[in-house]
Amino acid sequence: MTEPPVASSRDRKVPLATRVGLLFWAMTLVWWGFYYSQSGGWLDQLPFKAICLTWTTEDCLALQKTLAQSSIPPYHSILLWVGVIFLVLGFAQARSKRGQ
Repeated sequence: MTEPPVASSRDRKVPLATRVGLLFWAMTLVWWGFYYSQSGGWLDQLPFKAICLTWTTEDCLALQKTLAQSSIPPYHSILLWVGVIFLVLGFAQARSKRGQ
């Protein structure tokens, strides 16, 4: 008897939800980076700015007020969390396909 073909890692398709989630994360990082880099550059106060990536704290709102004249829209973490939802859905899709 012949063995059934085993899909190699190259043959496995990445679920669409995973791709969309990663796209949202990439857009979030670019938006966050460009927006907050207007306040002292990319690396200035990075630990403080990193918190603003996931949550909008009072400190983030104060920093956004100083950037009120920016041509870039104020950063909000909603795209990051939408990306998380899509990544979880993609993970669930991948697990359900493996089970079949």
